[in-house]
Amino acid sequence: QTTTQTTTTTTTETGALSSATTTAATTLLSVGSCNPNLNQPEKKNSPIAPNDNTNNNKSTADGEDPMVDMWTERCHNALGKRYFVMGDMQRSIMHYEQSLQMCLQLYGELNEETTSTRLDLSFAYVRVDKAEHVLQQLEVVSQSLLQLPNTPSRLHELKTIQFLSGIAHYLRNRREEALKHFRSAVGVCMKMAGDFSTVTADECITVGLQIHETFQSAEDAIPFFQHAVSIQRKVLGKAGEALANTCRRLAFLHRECGNRSEAVACFEEALGVYENMGEEKTLLKQGLVYEDLAATCKDASTEDVVSYFEKALEVYGRVKSGLVETDRLARIHGALSSLYGTIGDKEKSVLHSGMVTTLYANCKDEDHDLDNEAMAFLRLASHHIAEKQYGLAVENLEKCLSCRMKHYGPDHKKTADAYFNLGNYQYMTKAYETSIENVSRGIRIYEDMINEGEFVTDDLRKLVDMRLFVARVHNSQDDQLRAAEELQQAETLCALHPKHADDALLLSVYDLSAFSYCKLGLWNQAMTTYKRLVKLNEALKGKDHTHTADAYNGLGNVYRKKGVDGKALQCFLKALAIYKIKKGNTAKLNTSGIMNNIAMLYHHRKDIQMAIRYLEMSLEYAKMANAEQQIENTKNFLVRLKMEVVLA
Repeated sequence: QTTTQTTTTTTTETGALSSATTTAATTLLSVGSCNPNLNQPEKKNSPIAPNDNTNNNKSTADGEDPMVDMWTERCHNALGKRYFVMGDMQRSIMHYEQSLQMCLQLYGELNEETTSTRLDLSFAYVRVDKAEHVLQQLEVVSQSLLQLPNTPSRLHELKTIQFLSGIAHYLRNRREEALKHFRSAVGVCMKMAGDFSTVTADECITVGLQIHETFQSAEDAIPFFQHAVSIQRKVLGKAGEALANTCRRLAFLHRECGNRSEAVACFEEALGVYENMGEEKTLLKQGLVYEDLAATCKDASTEDVVSYFEKALEVYGRVKSGLVETDRLARIHGALSSLYGTIGDKEKSVLHSGMVTTLYANCKDEDHDLDNEAMAFLRLASHHIAEKQYGLAVENLEKCLSCRMKHYGPDHKKTADAYFNLGNYQYMTKAYETSIENVSRGIRIYEDMINEGEFVTDDLRKLVDMRLFVARVHNSQDDQLRAAEELQQAETLCALHPKHADDALLLSVYDLSAFSYCKLGLWNQAMTTYKRLVKLNEALKGKDHTHTADAYNGLGNVYRKKGVDGKALQCFLKALAIYKIKKGNTAKLNTSGIMNNIAMLYHHRKDIQMAIRYLEMSLEYAKMANAEQQIENTKNFLVRLKMEVVLA
């Protein structure tokens, strides 16, 4: 017997041979190994060249037993099939080549055994991308079939030749030639089974799967699936499960190509077929299609995605208990929680996150989706933070960290991120030392990754952000020295990895560093840092940006502290020019603040009248900003200066 193998399956039509069969075949080969014809050299123009002698009743040499040769050939063929199924293509090819050589000696070229073995060998060559070898074998088979009568077996082999030729041409990057052969394979099948036959539809699906799965071409696979769908519609009607399955496959291909509307139409047709069947076993498939529709529309309409997920849950609710995996239900609830959060429905967002945690709390499967469970706890924590319920937020973040630890282990960056989240909100509860302790654990994980060279730009940014956070906590504790140490570490990281430290990251570092240096009275370091901030802000955000004005204001204050009044005034005036053109209360408050700084500078230079002038303008801007504290401070300063004038 002969079989036709495909490159997309893992078994032959006659089934995989058992290991006992393999052992038996190997033993039989040892009996026939004395046959001198097994070691004959091959011709150079083909991996296995045809024997010129085509006599089907060729006798063996004196002293040789033809039955032994026949069994030896069959054993080689069986081993070729067995190794093909096992994925050992080199051994499969070796045994198929031996089998073919013996077929040529025993039966000649014009024989079904020889033809079938050539086709089996071609499939093995395909698996190792030997396109030229495949085409050589198929050329020989094609010539042989031309001399045989037109039987169903011959048509089947012609279809296989076209199919393999398509694969070979794809391997050689001859797309159009490959598609021509694939279409010919379908055409031969139509001759065998008819234009509207499930056999023809199955062949279209086989070709489409081959093109998509092996050659990663959804676009080329679509026409074959469309043909299959058109046949199945006519043959099966609207209650054929095979039609629904094919529509769903076609929808996936359309989605992969970015054809959203076509994908939705195919999914909806599949859904209609499943619903028309009216069978309980199709409920699961209906739910899957609703999930597919949600995934297809995720970049188009949030409302549609929510609707599809809700319908999926409704369908799964009608399925017998235990048939729908907990992870599947939890992922849908998790997705809905995120979507409702996006559209501002906090109540439903919290409800679905709670459903996720409830499902997993009742789940006995320890291998459930811990990552999804962690995300649910994170979303609940975000809700509690928005409600300023920091204690509850910390509880959920601790559970999130526990899930990350179980799922990823103690040294993964996801675990580090969980430590950072936990520490961040422990800071809000004023648990400063605990906050620093947890964030420092995250820092150590990222530092180990970076020291080993296994990191990307985002990893460096997260590590720097953690360092900056710890520095802020130390600032809150008025521990400026420890804050400065963390900032120095952050600056060193940026200096060691300049390719990953972009200007935006440097801005974050310099901004906090300048503040800390001022707190410590390290004016030279503060001046250097503010100069960097001015330069970076002008380059990244523009010369008229508020952050550029902030940097000039900071630099002016440093110059004022160092007694360099001229440069301080220049910086203040540049900042003032930017603030004055901005709109809104914040801009007015900033303008008032910078005018107060200028007033203090003139006061220091004994120019009381100019100081009073700027304070009066500052007071007007403070009133426009409705900044009561700023109004009070400015009035007090103004009164003091006017008293100085009177006393003078």
